[in-house]
Amino acid sequence: MPRFGIKHWQIYFLKTFEVFTKLWKFQQDNRATLEKTVSLQRHQIGDIASKIGQLYYHYYLHTSDPKYLLEAKEFYSAIHKRSYFKQHTRNIDLVVKYLRYLARYYVVALLLKDYDLLGEITKRLEAQVNSLSSEDSSTKTDWSIVSKEAKLFSQVDYIVLVSDKDGGSVDINQRLEQEKCIKSSQRSMKLKNAIIIGACEKQVKFSELTVDMYRALQLIEYQPNFKIASKSHEREEISQCQNPSKHLLYKPSFSQIYAFLSAVFKDLAAESILLIYISGDSDNIEHVGDDKLMYSSGIVTTPSSDMGSMLKKLPKNMSNPCCFYPEDIIPFTRKPLFLIVDAVNSVAYQSIPNVFNQPLLCLMSPCKLPDTLQSKKHGSLFTLFLLDSLLAICKLCNITKLTEEVWIKAKKLVERIALQSVEILLQETNDQVDAFDKYMGDDFLRNIISNYLLCWMVLRLYKKSEGPSCLPSCTPTIPWNVLEHKVLYRQILDVFAQLGVRHLFYEVPELPPMRLT
Repeated sequence: MPRFGIKHWQIYFLKTFEVFTKLWKFQQDNRATLEKTVSLQRHQIGDIASKIGQLYYHYYLHTSDPKYLLEAKEFYSAIHKRSYFKQHTRNIDLVVKYLRYLARYYVVALLLKDYDLLGEITKRLEAQVNSLSSEDSSTKTDWSIVSKEAKLFSQVDYIVLVSDKDGGSVDINQRLEQEKCIKSSQRSMKLKNAIIIGACEKQVKFSELTVDMYRALQLIEYQPNFKIASKSHEREEISQCQNPSKHLLYKPSFSQIYAFLSAVFKDLAAESILLIYISGDSDNIEHVGDDKLMYSSGIVTTPSSDMGSMLKKLPKNMSNPCCFYPEDIIPFTRKPLFLIVDAVNSVAYQSIPNVFNQPLLCLMSPCKLPDTLQSKKHGSLFTLFLLDSLLAICKLCNITKLTEEVWIKAKKLVERIALQSVEILLQETNDQVDAFDKYMGDDFLRNIISNYLLCWMVLRLYKKSEGPSCLPSCTPTIPWNVLEHKVLYRQILDVFAQLGVRHLFYEVPELPPMRLT
């Protein structure tokens, strides 16, 4: 089934889930008879459980409800505890099924940020791959790559080690905390759907999930909030806050992008917002012609499957039918659209015309970063800023260790600055600011905009920034007096002082003059 169109897909999911539920109950009720009469094997039971877990995972992708991740985790955990795949080592087909189960389990643990479980699964995956014989060389080669990807991806959240008084590590929540959200009128426009496109071919990834996609996914989710009763061990969901539906596309073709956009656009209700996130490599972008020309940017599928999809920079007078250009988004601006582009040629998207007079906002990454941060292998700095500004500051300043006390103090300062920056923006009275105001009723988009403002100001103060090309941009533009607000700058410098890195940034009187063109 296509992965888009929740209303269409949901019918078939429910039918499939009903069949698997009956099958699961049938084997439980008749286990002894099945083992005796048809030689039911434990790995067959494990395979059913694995598929049920995958059904729950896909339902999470469509609904963005984290409780389905927990259901998937329960089934995957039961497979391990009951050793359903224990007698599989002599059959390569069963070994591959077991490896696929481990890969699915890994993704669920990753999204739940269960780091202890991630470590266990990674070790099991590596051990199973190492146990493959030389006769299965092709299988061993393929799954060795998966095992290495798992190891690398397990480290992406370890940007800074926050330690408590006893020396233990403190978990950092990157999703939006529900209790800190600013509740707005039910009439406000809400983010309901998101399409997350990852075209970073050389970025750390696992399966079809790159680091940037992983962070963008968390950018539009509330922190899961569950309570486990001490006696009954039954989960109780505390909050009723809903996440927007999301679709993840890794190196998609033009037709895939357009199919998803069309289906999501069709289902988008009134007063609902669509978010499109695009991430691309900087080292596989081709520059053609004079930089002074106006360019289009596209996600390209070449005839060679090895090249995959990439962002390319092409003059407007060149035509490529496989390319996804900024102009291709125009038909979907008939409804409220929030666009994030994280690529070296992101500014190509600033020229999208708002011909239908609907809310349209585009945030674009810097075109240039300091040499130490140019590589996006371990994730883009811009996307990290949008997700967690304090973590991004730590990465920018190469801070790898902090005490919990310093982290909490710095976090409170950053949160206060973020709120204040949005308030200052909304105090401005012009048509450009009115465009921002239309998105402020949504918790996620308000958080993204405030983190964008922080990103701009931090990079403006950073001594290694080299002019406007090192700063993010947006359309419509933000008033200059908001971006150059001295009070906010001084408060940001307090954060740097708290982290012990103030020397890396300009003092307010020392800021070199700058005007955006």
